[in-house]
Amino acid sequence: MMNKHINWLCSFMTDFGKRLATLRKARQLTQIELANLLDIQPRMVGRWEQGQVTPACGWQSPA
Repeated sequence: MMNKHINWLCSFMTDFGKRLATLRKARQLTQIELANLLDIQPRMVGRWEQGQVTPACGWQSPA
């Protein structure tokens, strides 16, 4: 059961950047606007979208 979860998570994270870019553009947000909403540096959004890094599983947006 745990392997299924891990496989799903790995598969999801592999495409994370492409999915993020698609969703961001569908909502007509720039990388800067999304970064401001998430309270992160704009370059991090770009790095996520390019697949250079992925957010940590425990990452959460500040309240």
